Amino acid sequence: PLQQQLHRQKFFIAGAVVGGAFALGKFVQWKLAEYSDSMVAEEVAKARKKHHYDSNQRTCKMTVVTLLPSLRESLFNTLDTESLTTKLKSRWAGGVSILQTTRVLFVY
Repeated sequence: PLQQQLHRQKFFIAGAVVGGAFALGKFVQWKLAEYSDSMVAEEVAKARKKHHYDSNQRTCKMTVVTLLPSLRESLFNTLDTESLTTKLKSRWAGGVSILQTTRVLFVY
């Protein structure tokens, strides 16, 4: 009877150690899978933000490129740079007053 109790006690201890190791292994697997899933979700969110930013950047660039010709035309019509350039080339003596006129045009 005493010998059987010792054997039984050894089996219980061995079973508890093996069961504990198994449970610990499963817990570690679960935590690693949870960590991996969170890392994947973080990377997906980061990629989504980058794609959104790149898309906005492309749209902005295309809008600016599309509007540049009309903006250029408006500036040339409003500021009349061709006549000022012609006046500066033709007579440099009055160039100072023309430059002041140009400065006034660009400031306002």
